[in-house]
Amino acid sequence: MGDAMTDWERRLSIWLPVVVSSCAIALTLYGGCQDRHFRRLTVRPELDVAFQSEAAWNGWVLRNSGLGPARLRWFHVALDGRSKKDWTEVKTALPLPRGEFTFADPYPDTIVRQGERVNLFGFPGDYPSRAQLRQAAPRLEMTICYCSLYEECFRASSASGFIVKESCRNPPKDAFLGAV
Repeated sequence: MGDAMTDWERRLSIWLPVVVSSCAIALTLYGGCQDRHFRRLTVRPELDVAFQSEAAWNGWVLRNSGLGPARLRWFHVALDGRSKKDWTEVKTALPLPRGEFTFADPYPDTIVRQGERVNLFGFPGDYPSRAQLRQAAPRLEMTICYCSLYEECFRASSASGFIVKESCRNPPKDAFLGAV
């Protein structure tokens, strides 16, 4: 019995470290991909635009109920299928009595933090024509396109409520301008 290795042992001693190191590299790559996916999910925003009628506010709100901040890309408002360029145009087109309305302009690159709520357009307090406003709500559609920290982009609409994963690169030609 000598210390001499057989041909099979010699081949095994050459290839076994290669196989083990290849498995280690593959496992590291798989773990990195899983970690990246997990990190994307932990900071994914989820914006929604909805009509709310409550004691302190009657109107449309923008909420981020996701786990991370959202960066707005574009915002679009349509009343009866026709695009509106600013809130004054929206208020004028709605059959509402005169009164003070409050609005916020969701400009591109605005950051909406996790848990943040923005009152987009409406009337504060106990608005006398609350029923009229609630009746007009389905006629107004607001669509917003936003991206996460990892540049995953989504689109949400007040009409459907669904969040669609898509690119925000091409805003509509009649995107909302806000207060002019």
